[in-house]
Amino acid sequence: MGFRPFNSRKDRIRMKKIMTFLMLLLCSMQSASAMNIDAFMDKHIAPVSDAVANLIFFPISIFGSKVPLIIFWILFAGIFFTIYYKGIAIWGFKHALDIVAKPTEKSEDGNCGEVSSFQALATALSGTIGIGSIAGVAISISIGGPGAAFWIFVGAILGMSIKFVEATLAVKYRRFNLDGSVSGGPMHYIAHGLTRKNMRWLGQPLSVIFAILCIGGGITGGNMIQINQTAHQLIFITGGEHSILHGYAWIIGLVVAVLIGLVVVGGIKSIAKVTTILTPTMCLLYIVSGLVVIGANITHIPAAIVQIVTEAFHPTAVAGGIFGTIIIGLRRSVQSNEAGTGAAAIVYATSQTKEPVSQGFVALLETFLTGVLCLFTSFAIVITG
Repeated sequence: MGFRPFNSRKDRIRMKKIMTFLMLLLCSMQSASAMNIDAFMDKHIAPVSDAVANLIFFPISIFGSKVPLIIFWILFAGIFFTIYYKGIAIWGFKHALDIVAKPTEKSEDGNCGEVSSFQALATALSGTIGIGSIAGVAISISIGGPGAAFWIFVGAILGMSIKFVEATLAVKYRRFNLDGSVSGGPMHYIAHGLTRKNMRWLGQPLSVIFAILCIGGGITGGNMIQINQTAHQLIFITGGEHSILHGYAWIIGLVVAVLIGLVVVGGIKSIAKVTTILTPTMCLLYIVSGLVVIGANITHIPAAIVQIVTEAFHPTAVAGGIFGTIIIGLRRSVQSNEAGTGAAAIVYATSQTKEPVSQGFVALLETFLTGVLCLFTSFAIVITG
């Protein structure tokens, strides 16, 4: 079946709205250039984003290291669910592979979802693999030493149980709309789950707060950081300060927005069709590139492994010692695999399955694969010095 992003009247209306908005931006291009829109964004948005970041990542000082309280909360959840489900990251791995490989379930009433388990996995991976698993790992190693790589992977293992719970709840409490689409995610299972516990007074406002924050997180951490780094790299390889793109990073963002809009306007099915092709290709290219770098320095692999494991428990020149290294690694792991954020659960809710737990098992693979790519990045950095 070919790719058809505009297959309904509703899709065409969505696209017209997007194009109208983009045309308004294009009409003001000259005035935006005159006032340097990049500087304008930095001046007016940075204070707001800093204030929000200080609230969400409220730090506490432990053994000389400032640690965001939210990291402790996610770490506690990972340890709790890993113990509660008796190491599901290990015994559930093979079952997860079997579920992805089997044919998609069919439902007689049609209420089974919009995308296959593999498509949901590919779509979720497309949102987690990126800056966090590449630049984020490099930053962690530069700050916490090679030992941070070890704790990044430990964080991924703990995060697998969290993703299992998120995906399972998302499918269990999802809603089928009249047009055949599916709605689900933390905003649904927070509200309905707490309501079933006679705490509707708490569940309803929390679900609304999550939905609002999810929009903000999607726009900033889910898009702006990625596009910002892409724009900087394009400007750098085309001449830096002498590049024709210098000072016009917003144009790169606008072009990417149009391309993404062409896919997003078709809904989750169009997104899944694209990510099913792009995500495996992206992962394969990255793994092959990593193997080339590691293979070229194959004699240094034993020393690199020893260095990573040794520095994980006996770090040198790191504030807070081993505790500082652990926190740096776990913090970067959360940023990379997004376990505990609930973002991927929205995608998993649309999967074609009648058993919520089955999609929970599939979600294990997402966090594991993200951790593996982080390991490839770590080895490439440590081996090459």
